[in-house]
Amino acid sequence: ADVAKEAARQSDRQAEVLEARRAKCKSAAHSLATSVPQPPLAPGQRYKFCSNCRRVGPGSLYCEVLLRRPDWKMKPSMKWFQTEDHVQYFCPEGNILVDFCDEMHFSRLCMYLKGRQCLENKSTLALLVPHLMPETFHIVDRKWVDGRCPVDQEGDVLPWFVKEAEGNE
Repeated sequence: ADVAKEAARQSDRQAEVLEARRAKCKSAAHSLATSVPQPPLAPGQRYKFCSNCRRVGPGSLYCEVLLRRPDWKMKPSMKWFQTEDHVQYFCPEGNILVDFCDEMHFSRLCMYLKGRQCLENKSTLALLVPHLMPETFHIVDRKWVDGRCPVDQEGDVLPWFVKEAEGNE
């Protein structure tokens, strides 16, 4: 019974930590979006346009914040192309350049920060902030780094999986 209570408390703490991280990310996205430099309007242009092309990342949050400004309008997205693996990509309607888009090919402004690679590479991120990441094990040249590897134990309830650190597939 004590073990079950401790497991429930730990689960609650993990949920609180995750919720705090989500709130912090949303706050950071809002801060970044509100500090994005305003692109100048082209001659005769009344509004700036953003488009959410459904890419993974904070682009939809940036659009949400930019649309709170009176001189920003949403440009709908449309199907752009599909890969052989049936992954659908989108572009702004009319296949045009807009002031902000989460598909960089169509955006006058870039939403990525210089030096962000260390945050996108999960191996580096786990080394930078191990206290914020789940327990992480590294494989280099088909060998466990430092001899550390996950061990399945009777009664383990936490899942683990192998994932390439430099991609999101």
